[in-house]
Amino acid sequence: MEDKTDNIVEKAAMLNIVRLSFDKNQKWEFYYEGNKISAKISEDDDFLKRIDNGEQFAKGDSLEVVLEIRQEFDKSVNTFVNKAYKVLRIIDHIPRPSQSKMDFEKL
Repeated sequence: MEDKTDNIVEKAAMLNIVRLSFDKNQKWEFYYEGNKISAKISEDDDFLKRIDNGEQFAKGDSLEVVLEIRQEFDKSVNTFVNKAYKVLRIIDHIPRPSQSKMDFEKL
């Protein structure tokens, strides 16, 4: 039987932006399925062009993406463990809902 060492998984995912960077060599921070992760977005040239053309992003926005997850096999627990993430393609950018302003003068 062959030893399992690592695995690459690609899947559709919804990421919530925590911190972003417009430097293509820096990682963005997201929440993914309740876990905070860091991932580069440098693979998607079309998305990088959207950023360069002034598309606005904010903390709390969501990105529907194709996510690559690099996993390593942990023999001690006999399972693959997620070790690194990379956004391969952005499918959609979903701005967070805007909060309506409260008119305090009427209160």
